[in-house]
Amino acid sequence: MPFPAFDSVRHDASYALRHMKAHPGFAIVTISTLALAIGLNTSLFTVFNAVALRPWPVPDPDRVVAVFSYEQGGEAGALKLDEYRYLAANVRSLTGLAAMQRSQISLGGDPPSRPSTCGFVSGNYFSALGVPMELGRGFLPQEDRPEAPEAVAVISYATWQTRFGGDRNALGRTIRIDDATFTIVGVADRRFAGTAITERISVWAPISAFAIVNWHGGGAHLGSADAGGRLADGVTREQAQAELNVLDLRFRKQSRLQAGGVLVRPTESVQNPAARKEFVPVFSLIFIAMLLILMLACANVGNLLLARAAARRSEIAVRLSLGAARPRVVRQLLTESLVLALIAGGTGISLAAWAPSRLLAAFGIHDLGVALTPDLKVLTFTIGLSLIACIGFGLAPALHGTRISLFETMKEYRTAGASRISLRSILLAAQVAVSVILLVSAGLLLRGAQNARTQDRGFAIANIATAEVSLPANMYDANRTRALYEQIAEEFDGGARPGLLAVSTLQPLGTGKRFMAFTLPGTTHQGIALVQEVTAPYFDVLKIPVVAGRGFDRRDAGRKVAMINESMAKRHFPGRQAVGRRIQCGRESYEIIGVARDAHVSSLERLDATLYLPLSGNAQAHMLIRTDTPGARERLKACVGRIEPRATVEIRPLVENLEMDLRPSRMASMLAGSMGALALTLASIGMFGVFAYAVRQRTREIGMRMALGAGQGRVIRDVLSSSSRAVAVGLAVGLLGSVLASWLLESGLHGVTPLDPATYGGVLGLVTVAALGASLWPARMISKIDPVVALRCE
Repeated sequence: MPFPAFDSVRHDASYALRHMKAHPGFAIVTISTLALAIGLNTSLFTVFNAVALRPWPVPDPDRVVAVFSYEQGGEAGALKLDEYRYLAANVRSLTGLAAMQRSQISLGGDPPSRPSTCGFVSGNYFSALGVPMELGRGFLPQEDRPEAPEAVAVISYATWQTRFGGDRNALGRTIRIDDATFTIVGVADRRFAGTAITERISVWAPISAFAIVNWHGGGAHLGSADAGGRLADGVTREQAQAELNVLDLRFRKQSRLQAGGVLVRPTESVQNPAARKEFVPVFSLIFIAMLLILMLACANVGNLLLARAAARRSEIAVRLSLGAARPRVVRQLLTESLVLALIAGGTGISLAAWAPSRLLAAFGIHDLGVALTPDLKVLTFTIGLSLIACIGFGLAPALHGTRISLFETMKEYRTAGASRISLRSILLAAQVAVSVILLVSAGLLLRGAQNARTQDRGFAIANIATAEVSLPANMYDANRTRALYEQIAEEFDGGARPGLLAVSTLQPLGTGKRFMAFTLPGTTHQGIALVQEVTAPYFDVLKIPVVAGRGFDRRDAGRKVAMINESMAKRHFPGRQAVGRRIQCGRESYEIIGVARDAHVSSLERLDATLYLPLSGNAQAHMLIRTDTPGARERLKACVGRIEPRATVEIRPLVENLEMDLRPSRMASMLAGSMGALALTLASIGMFGVFAYAVRQRTREIGMRMALGAGQGRVIRDVLSSSSRAVAVGLAVGLLGSVLASWLLESGLHGVTPLDPATYGGVLGLVTVAALGASLWPARMISKIDPVVALRCE
């Protein structure tokens, strides 16, 4: 078909608008259905675009790259600070390599329940990224010297407004980070709140100033930091990668570190190796579900257009009889569909500007640290989606609507209805199939979340609570922190009731997981293990048995000893006794003194190889207490208060960690359930329309049968029987698609089989009831018609 002239397209669009004005009910239902589906897809893409596709919010972001480090056989992550300083001092392909690490802190005046985020950054952070200042300046190189840290800070625009009322005399004033006082030297640009996705930065301080803050007793210096830099003029990312590879190899040889490397990636979050593993699978599954909703909406609108085409058969027949070519009429009908789709797309854009933040808030996500506003990518996505929707719901009805026998149409015979009924049945089957897939997925995820609450995790969770002690940070180094925890544990237990309190760097099913690469001395064997630093009572408190060797005790003070779990023993010491062997972690060698039973302490989905080390005090620690002893919580708070009156204690049941770990599954089941309910609603509307149309087409036939003596019951049974074929096909296809979808969701099912009969049976019954409800009313109406009236209407 030749490309139509502009005037012809304009006339077609004008005719489409007049036709919509003449049939407002049809236009409203069609546009609303499409706008909802397009708006949901656009809202999701808006979030995905903001989280994963947008580069860091800095000037000329395409020239800024992120730099990751990895050990051989390990995952890519942050750079060690000594490696960062070596690369920053020697790299020439970047105009500056900046480092950044985020920490939760308390700004002066904040209650403990409302922590803020501090970005500890290198002295060249703002200059290397090209971030302008709203007021004052960024850091100077001499303010970030490890041997002489300076207590200076740059605050965010939001902090400047909320804490200082936008006062331009804020420069030179002080702000407290935990218990340390910092002098404000600048206010960052109002559009910049850090490069993090999940949180906004309130204040920045030099990395070396971490020694002043000494955050929660976490040691005098940060060990690693994220890194990023700006490519020099004329330098490509590949050239920067090549130079950094050489520098990294040189550094590792000089430092006698194990083999590894660096990765240079764009600053879109989806290019982050760690974020890719989290974002892409989750968003892919949600996108598939959203596209299924769009397909269902297109099927619904396609059925409406088929009904309209049936009503316009005489009009189309007249146009064809007067010489209009069939392609010209098809183009006219497609133009009408395009106008509907574009109006729906515009409505969807409006919905996407409003809905994302509210949808995230409904799932407990209130601040992603990024702007959830549609941009050119979102606009392009919506236009493309609208065009796809136009083709999806408009092409088939246009082709079928113009496949008309002029003689039969002018005679008003009904023989041409069969193909339309057949197409409507196909669309109906597709709607039913989509509903089944979404509902089964929601049911499986929901049952998986329920099952996870009762499954054996390998450790006690009832009557266990976690206690976090916030210390006056600038007064506690690693040794004092460790000594404090030991003193608290000794005074709390009183030496008479051991095993009531333990200290660990990792809360069970909590955040902050730390993995470490290790080797077996004298071999080339390498592996990765989850590392936990614990005190001796840890295994007693959580009731994790020691199945070989022994647990930690006072004899191990100052010794390099370790314990491992069963999975690590079986994986790395198959057929051999692990106790007494040694493992090498970096520069340290540890003797294995015991093997603990496997426990899902880090994740409900998998058992990580786990390495237990005696608590060193070099990381933030958490206390675990048994609460089945009366007054345990009050005794612990009183104990901490006597030893360190300036400390605060927050005690929460350990089961809250389980709820947090199950939060993604609950969110996924809620999302799938919401989309499943929407799909079933749309499918029910579609089924009702199809059945009502099919019954109306058979009015004369049913009237004749009733005139010949057929009863109402027989008529209803025949109508339901003929209407059920499309539903049965949709159920069969939907169940098959559900089986395929369930395998994709298997990791989030927590022990529920992907072929769970209760879920499939429940969904099958629900959709069947919906189909009966949608078809029974039209069948009952037609069975009550007077045969004489039915024959006269023909």
